[in-house]
Amino acid sequence: MQIWCSREKIIKTLAQLVENHHIKAHSKAKSIQFFISTSIKFERMIEMQSKKTEKPEIEYRLEGDRWIPYEVPKSAHKKKYGRWGIARKGYLIDANEGRYNLMVLNDVLVPHLNEIDKEANELWDRLMEKLQKQRTAPPQGTMEWVQHMNRLRAIVDEIIYNDIIRV
Repeated sequence: MQIWCSREKIIKTLAQLVENHHIKAHSKAKSIQFFISTSIKFERMIEMQSKKTEKPEIEYRLEGDRWIPYEVPKSAHKKKYGRWGIARKGYLIDANEGRYNLMVLNDVLVPHLNEIDKEANELWDRLMEKLQKQRTAPPQGTMEWVQHMNRLRAIVDEIIYNDIIRV
């Protein structure tokens, strides 16, 4: 059973109601906006309901006007990410929880984290080589060399955090 009508029909019906003085003209815009947003919600619910009846991969429950999944889909992708993928995941959870949840529900989080980790590792290697060539290191095995390498590592880490992780 479909409970929706086209936007054109809604606008036409509202125009008739305004003409017959059932709705004041100044509230016509608000009414049109309300009916259009309601029709969009109905379209989405009907679309989700039809998907549910076709092949129920995920079961949903209706809370108010939203369909909430009972179960998050199990990812078919293998978790290969490391330090940078974990950092990106933490950033998404802290700074953009909506995007994180959307990625989890659409089953694209793990491939995204794998790609971020791979890209960050490649950039880390390139930048470390470049900085080691630009800045001469003290003799290896000394505390000055360890400090020098830690400084380079901190510089590269900050670049990666700013350019890849926190984007």
